[in-house]
Amino acid sequence: MSVRKTASALLVCVLFIISACSALPFGGPTATPAPTLTPTPISISDPTFLAGLWKGEYGGAEVAMTFDLQGNVSVAVYGNLQAGTYTLNITTTPYQLDMDMGDVGVITTIVEFVDSNTIKIENVYPTIERPSIFNDFFLLTRSSN
Repeated sequence: MSVRKTASALLVCVLFIISACSALPFGGPTATPAPTLTPTPISISDPTFLAGLWKGEYGGAEVAMTFDLQGNVSVAVYGNLQAGTYTLNITTTPYQLDMDMGDVGVITTIVEFVDSNTIKIENVYPTIERPSIFNDFFLLTRSSN
């Protein structure tokens, strides 16, 4: 695998764990503690509610995730883009988000809608078992552009 392809494949890992980014030494920087949220999450009845552009920050890196109605997802970290597919299972609590990011692997995580414009996603490695609780999460806000 070329260095460029390897670096591109690791971009999604940056989103889910900073130490996986090829630009950082193994172990990466210490992440900022996850914010404490007290609001009750909202329930959704339609998984297409996730569709759209979501922006936020994790470990000092700007993150943008776009989910479309056809099940495609794109993740931009440090201005680099990684594409894949996703499914959202809203019959579980918390909701289950699966993202197949090609060479990077399948990411099975959990997501919560804090409100209609904010989601909380648990940070996980690709191919690691799905977490059951939020421990190291990041927040993304729905964006119009």
